[in-house]
Amino acid sequence: MPLLSENLKAPLTAELDVLSFNQQLKEYIDDNINYTFNHNIDDVSNLRTVMLNQYEKSINETKSIYDEQMNHLISGIVQKQDGVSLDIQNYSLRLNNTKVLLEKEIQSLFDNVDLKLENLKIAMLSDYFKNVQSSIMSSARPITSSDKKFSNFESELQSQFSDFSKKVFGRT
Repeated sequence: MPLLSENLKAPLTAELDVLSFNQQLKEYIDDNINYTFNHNIDDVSNLRTVMLNQYEKSINETKSIYDEQMNHLISGIVQKQDGVSLDIQNYSLRLNNTKVLLEKEIQSLFDNVDLKLENLKIAMLSDYFKNVQSSIMSSARPITSSDKKFSNFESELQSQFSDFSKKVFGRT
């Protein structure tokens, strides 16, 4: 390489050993590249680890929120289902009670109808025979054997009707 100096006014040349300089420069560049590459790989690896940790944390938070909301939802559904089941049981119980009361009421109405019908028939026959007997008595004639027969017939008919009613309706 030529060297210049201001005092000499002549070019000065010197030979340098660039082979060792080139070797050192190559090693320096290789070391720098390796360091930068390894450092970048370490940075990428660290960044990847940080990102994975953040992702795992985010997933765990999301899962815990999801689990909490699902538990809340399930407990709400279970409460509503229990309420509906209780309402159905209460409705069924009230329906059965109403059915029993209606059956008793209907049976008592039928029982009373039979008794009232029997009493009405007896009362009608009694009134009829009393009216017939009073019309016979009011005619101011002496009681004849036909009047006695009629009176006996009335008593016998009432007795038979009463026995018949007892057999049909099972009353004593």
